Amino acid sequence: SYKLTKVKGARGGDVLETTTLRLVRDPRWLEPIPVGGDLPFQRGEVVVNVPRGFDVDFRVTKQGRVVQGIKPTRIPSRVLALTEKPAQSSDEEGIPGTRFAFVFEREPALFFEGMAPEPAALATQVHVQLLRFTPHRGAEGRGISTVDDVAAWYDELVRGKDRPDDMTRQLVRGMNKGTKLDKVRSVQRYLQDDIGDVPTFLNLAALPSHGASDVQRAKVGDAKDQASLGLALLRQMGVDGFPVLVSRQGSFASVPDLLTPAPFNHVVIAVPMGGEYAFIDPATLGLPTGRLPGALQGQRGLLVRPASGGGVRGELLDLPEDKAEDNLTTVEVELEMARDGTLTGMVKATLIGVEAAAARQALASSDAPARLRTLLLGDPAGTPAASGAPGLLPGLELVEAFRVAGKDNDPDDPLKLQLRAAPLPPLDDRPSVVIPERATGRPLAFLWREGRKAPVVLDHRAVQKVRLSVKMPAGQGVAALPPSLAKQGSILNVEEQWAVADGAFWMSRTLRIEERVVPPSRYDELRSAAVALWGRQQAEVKIVAGGDRGA
Repeated sequence: SYKLTKVKGARGGDVLETTTLRLVRDPRWLEPIPVGGDLPFQRGEVVVNVPRGFDVDFRVTKQGRVVQGIKPTRIPSRVLALTEKPAQSSDEEGIPGTRFAFVFEREPALFFEGMAPEPAALATQVHVQLLRFTPHRGAEGRGISTVDDVAAWYDELVRGKDRPDDMTRQLVRGMNKGTKLDKVRSVQRYLQDDIGDVPTFLNLAALPSHGASDVQRAKVGDAKDQASLGLALLRQMGVDGFPVLVSRQGSFASVPDLLTPAPFNHVVIAVPMGGEYAFIDPATLGLPTGRLPGALQGQRGLLVRPASGGGVRGELLDLPEDKAEDNLTTVEVELEMARDGTLTGMVKATLIGVEAAAARQALASSDAPARLRTLLLGDPAGTPAASGAPGLLPGLELVEAFRVAGKDNDPDDPLKLQLRAAPLPPLDDRPSVVIPERATGRPLAFLWREGRKAPVVLDHRAVQKVRLSVKMPAGQGVAALPPSLAKQGSILNVEEQWAVADGAFWMSRTLRIEERVVPPSRYDELRSAAVALWGRQQAEVKIVAGGDRGA
């Protein structure tokens, strides 16, 4: 339960107190208890009332990853909790057991930092796990302490929901039943294109489980429902598949030696394929066959598979990460300068992999040009208040976007786009100057901070290539071009080349992102390469009468 009270006359600096009471329905596991987040805590107390017969394990994490050696304080049994009444006899259910308390002083607020986990995921969290317990009626109880226990918990949650039936038999008749990969592609396309997602972002037991036929009729389901439907379809076609429990948002810290269902709020399907797995994520539209979205790559997942002696067993696995070249974006910005310095033209783009999936989703939205502008060319132009990055000049605006001819919008094929740009007027004080950043955007603009406390979490490894060409008016040419740049790093590689030919000047830029999660200690290593690039992109290219036209 939670109670929120509006306090009349409250002013900045006033101290508010909130109390949250959590009643546990399933004693085998609990979600972590956060302290702090986007609000500062002057003092926070977490009090855990553990009935007799329960064996409890505690952990405390900070910044979403660091396990702290903080021990709770025992509270004497004579001090009653808020919800307790004095017991009349030692046999009465609900008698006080042992109470533990954690006290946290001066937990600072976690302010927003670009490409960082949510504040709730980085907040201090108290993890409580009931390893073993004895119910009051005398039956032996068992908590969750191994991967097999978590697998059994999930199996109990969805038991019987992923069985093939008459509906699945009818449905697979219209699917491609060629090779094993063809079958995986058919099931993936059906789940991602035809079944709506219910992203609860809560634990997997938050909503009731539904069978494959119910999900097919409703055309919607949460993660476990979609996985059950997908597994039923695969089995109908004679293909093995297994559910894999993952975290959609990274809501809770994962403690390696404290195995619990709490971090898992999403399910994907793993299909054995030649010594590896092909994955199906039903919730992400437009993914290439067998591929995971960037947000799930590199995560620790728990695969649930049948055990040899009956039942199920769990298997921890690291979800695969794409290589940078698996996700390639190539953008050509072709502009022509008028006598007054106005730039007009087109943008052409080709996207492959996870980048193409994001573009397909953007293309289907009501504000497609604006979303594609950010995706293809980095941070859009605007004021610091709008973009979060200081010093941005008015930039190129895309007003129309369409897919280049093709029979199918097949996610396994490259996505080719053409986008029309609105005229880009010159700066009032510099009518004959081209600033490349105005046309090609500022990649990784969130790195404007000189330091940060939260890790940088990039969506996926990728290669981004941008080429800018500006055709100059007759009789005019470049006064001088900026020098080329090549900056190699373990996180980000930047290459930039300049040239002038046939009455136009050219800039070619390549970014190669080699790592996804960058801790604060390595932030400068990432930022330095981006800042070096920004400096070149902000350099002025002056167009003058009689300048170099590359004849």
